[in-house]
Amino acid sequence: PNNGPPGTTWAVDARFDRTLLGPGRELGAMEARVLVDGLGVVREGRVAGRAGPRGPFEVSITAAGAGRAMRVTAEDAGALLGSFDVLRHLEGGRLTVNATYAHNRPGAPLSGTAEMSDFAVRNAPGFAKLLQALTFYGLVEALSGPGLSFSRMVAPFTLTPEELTLAEARAFSASLGLTAKGALHRRQQRLAMEGTIVPAYIFNSLLGNIPLLGRLFSPETGGGLFAATFRVSGPVDDPSVSVNPLAALTPGFLRGLFGIGQGTP
Repeated sequence: PNNGPPGTTWAVDARFDRTLLGPGRELGAMEARVLVDGLGVVREGRVAGRAGPRGPFEVSITAAGAGRAMRVTAEDAGALLGSFDVLRHLEGGRLTVNATYAHNRPGAPLSGTAEMSDFAVRNAPGFAKLLQALTFYGLVEALSGPGLSFSRMVAPFTLTPEELTLAEARAFSASLGLTAKGALHRRQQRLAMEGTIVPAYIFNSLLGNIPLLGRLFSPETGGGLFAATFRVSGPVDDPSVSVNPLAALTPGFLRGLFGIGQGTP
C-alpha cells in the first residue's frame, strides 16, 4: 500500500496439496493469499486447508481501525494446534477465535476470545497433577487413556511473542468445571496459573437449582457445594501444583462463571 512502511511489500498466492511443518505434523489442501508489508507484518490475508482427516480450517486477517482483525475457525482444533506444535495434549474440538492486533507494527499484541466445544485433554502432566492433588483418580485414568472430555471452553486471551495471558478462562464437562487465569511464558515454556476447580459439575448445579431444597445446599442462584482453588507454576512438562482445601465448601462461586441458573444450556 502507498501509506505502508518503507521496504518491499509482497504478496503470496499459493496452493499446496501437503504442507510439512515438522515430524508427524502436516496440513493438507492448503490455499493462501497473503499481503506482507515492508516490515514483515501480515496486513491482510486468508489461509485455508485441512488439519487431520476431518479438519477444515480457515484463518483470515483484515484491516480494522489502527490495527487488524483476526478470525480463526477449525473443525478439529486439536489437529490444527498440534500441527503448529502449540498444544500437544488436545484432541478434537470445534474452535472459533475472534481477536484484534493493537497496531500494525511487528510484535503487536493480539487480544480476543477463543471458544471451543466438544474436545478432550489427554496426557497433560500439569492437569494430571492437579487432579491427583484433588484425589480425582478416576479422572486421572481418563486423562491418560481415552482423554477427559469437555463440553465447552471460553478463554479471553492476549498473545505476545513473549507470553500467552488468560483472563478468567472457563471450561466445563459433566465431570468437572474449572476457571483459570495467568500466563504461559512461551520462550521459557513456564506456567503461572491459578483458578477454581469444581468436581461433579452436574451434581453441584442440579442441587443448586432444585426449588426450595436447592436453597439448603446453595444460598445463591447458581451456587455449588464443592470447589477448590489451585495454583500451577513451573515448567509446562512438570509444573508444581498446590490446592487450597479451605475453599472446599464455598457456596455461590459458580454464579456468573458457567451461567448456571441464568438460562444457559
